[in-house]
Amino acid sequence: MLRYGAGLLISLFTATSAWAQDICPPRHEIEDYLASEFQEQPVASGIANNGGVIEVFASDELGTWTIIITMPSGESCMIAAGQDWENLPVIVPTSEAELAVDEPEA
Repeated sequence: MLRYGAGLLISLFTATSAWAQDICPPRHEIEDYLASEFQEQPVASGIANNGGVIEVFASDELGTWTIIITMPSGESCMIAAGQDWENLPVIVPTSEAELAVDEPEA
């Protein structure tokens, strides 16, 4: 029974590693693919707590979007994708009352 469990664990790890290689190519390959297949371009980015760079790619033409993460090691992975992308307007506070809403309480 123990050997069966260890064999299953090893096969799952191997399958996961192979799967990760398929969806985690170099960043430039993901960027080229998203541009050519979906007309998606980077529209937002940020740094995650784990040091990875999160990027959102989107297409105004097709309404598709994709989120990728690029780790400090250089590995980039697609982590989510979808449809019906919509750019929201940027709201700039115009009064002291609106500014106070965004400030954290002490």
